[in-house]
Order: sequence, then structure tokens, then C-alpha cells
Amino acid sequence: MNEDNTNMFLAKYAKKFFVYIIMPLCALVTLLIILGTSLPDTPNQIREKQQSQKEMIINKAFNGWNGEHKALTQAIKDSMHAPETYNHIKTFYRDDNDTLLVTMEYSGTNAMGWTYSEKSYCRDRC
Repeated sequence: MNEDNTNMFLAKYAKKFFVYIIMPLCALVTLLIILGTSLPDTPNQIREKQQSQKEMIINKAFNGWNGEHKALTQAIKDSMHAPETYNHIKTFYRDDNDTLLVTMEYSGTNAMGWTYSEKSYCRDRC
């Protein structure tokens, strides 16, 4: 008789447990998954995304091998008498929010055959 009472108890309350506990829990989890994918980013997440995008732009502007600024290097070589003698020495940049201030030191040979070193500066929007 005790086993029958247990089976009746389980049959009676199993449906209620499923309807009142399991189903709402599944609905809540589904709702959280749906909302979680469409919630707007927090200010920190937005800042991190912008920072990573900016780092990608900066990395594309510089040569990964020797650190020279690609556009400034091309402009310098275009203005040199003997561009094949161009030698990059060092490059620095300062990040001013949406502008990079780039300083590049290089050397080359002039029309007289003398070696000189010089610094060039540019602003690069990022």
C-alpha cells in the first residue's frame, strides 16, 4: 500500500512540477538567450571595440618589420634624389585621439653623394 501512495503522490505532483517549475524555467532561459544576443553594448564594451579598431588602423599604417610609417616612407622616397639609398633609423608616434603625430628619422644620399640624416613629421588621421 505504501508503494501505491508513493506512485499516486508522484503522479499527482510530477505534472504540477513540470508545468509550474520546468516550463517557466525553460521559457526564462530561452528569453535570456534571445535578449542576451540583442542587448546593446555597455560603454566599456563600446570603448574596447573602438580601441581595438583603432589599434588595427594604427597597425596597418606602420610596417610590422621595422616600424616605419608606410605613407610617410613613400612620400620621403618620392622626394629623395636617390630613393634607393633610403635607410629608416627610427619612428615615434603620439596618439592624439583621432590623429597620429608621426616623427620618423631616416638617412639617405644626396646628389653630391654625401650621406645625411633627417627627421620628417606628419599627421595621420585614424
